[in-house]
Amino acid sequence: MLSQHIVVTTDFSAPSLAAVVAGADLLRGSEGRGTLLYVLAPPHMDEGWLVQPTSDLAEREAAARRQLEQLRVEHFDEGANVEAVVVHAPSPPQAICAFAGVQGASLIVIATHGRTGLSHFLMGSVSERVIRHAPCSVLVVR
Repeated sequence: MLSQHIVVTTDFSAPSLAAVVAGADLLRGSEGRGTLLYVLAPPHMDEGWLVQPTSDLAEREAAARRQLEQLRVEHFDEGANVEAVVVHAPSPPQAICAFAGVQGASLIVIATHGRTGLSHFLMGSVSERVIRHAPCSVLVVR
């Protein structure tokens, strides 16, 4: 698996930390590369995420980049081939799948928030949509 490219997604929530840890474990000791990916959605879609909602897109992107870098340093081995990427898109599932396809990713690692009932019906499941449309394998971490 020398050419593996793992895309590790995060929305900076507590459940998504499990995906970061799993992605770091998969890359540990390998020669593969990784991407920590955050999708910066329009402000109304960021409610509940830890990136502070603000009308200043540059501020929101800078905050996301800082948080990605902190995750990279805390969870991935020093010298690991891992980059932090912020993608602007209104639909996180579409952006994740498109990014993985363009990058030739071999695996997407994503967490599930475990929503059920009405909240799942109203909000849907990002991980569910990624599984359906991904151009590669998907590891869903609970």
